[in-house]
Amino acid sequence: MSDPVSTIFEKASVKQGTEMTEAILSIDAFIEGNNQRAPLQIIVFAPERTDQSEYACLVRAPSLLGPDKLIYGIDQEQAKSLAIGFVKRLLKDKRLVDGSGKALKF
Repeated sequence: MSDPVSTIFEKASVKQGTEMTEAILSIDAFIEGNNQRAPLQIIVFAPERTDQSEYACLVRAPSLLGPDKLIYGIDQEQAKSLAIGFVKRLLKDKRLVDGSGKALKF
């Protein structure tokens, strides 16, 4: 049995013009802390139906999560909502800035 993250990751990087190439959230910024600034990229892909008749959004945030994560929901709307809530929790208590150092809110 293949790993669902690997399967969706392959679909996301191979398919063109499909849901998995559509980002519903994309953040390119920096995290500031301890007098340091680190790049941050987060992408949440549109939900895709899984084999278990539920939906999953792929969340890619390598600097915060390491490997991609799948966030599941009973339908597309729930999967989107849970994935965005997951990203909000990841960013809680983090200072995000743009390239010029201007604070960003999420």
